[in-house]
Amino acid sequence: MKATYLDMEGRHSARIDVDGQFAVHESEEIRQEMKTVYAKDIFHVLFDLSKCDFIDSTGLGMLVSVHKHCSEHNGKVVLYKPTEQVQSLLAMTRLDQVFEVSQ
Repeated sequence: MKATYLDMEGRHSARIDVDGQFAVHESEEIRQEMKTVYAKDIFHVLFDLSKCDFIDSTGLGMLVSVHKHCSEHNGKVVLYKPTEQVQSLLAMTRLDQVFEVSQ
C-alpha cells in the first residue's frame, strides 16, 4: 500500500495504491493511513486497484466506510482500474453501483 497526496485545482486528494490483496491483514495499514488522510481534511480519495487481485469482506467494509465518511464531508471515493476479479466482486455485491469506477 502506498499513499500519495495531491492538490489539484485547489482540491486536496489522496491516492491509495493497493497491491496484491485488500484483506484483513492489509486493512489495518489502510485504516491507519485513512486516519492521516482525514486529519489533513482530505475527503476525495482514489483507490488504485489495478494491482489488487483479491478483496475480502473486511476490505469491502473498509471501502464502504471510507465512502460513507467522505460523502458526509462532500467528498467522494473513486475506484481506479479494478482488476477483472475485483470488478466481478463489485458487480456481484452491487457495489459497482455505489462507487464511481474509473477505467
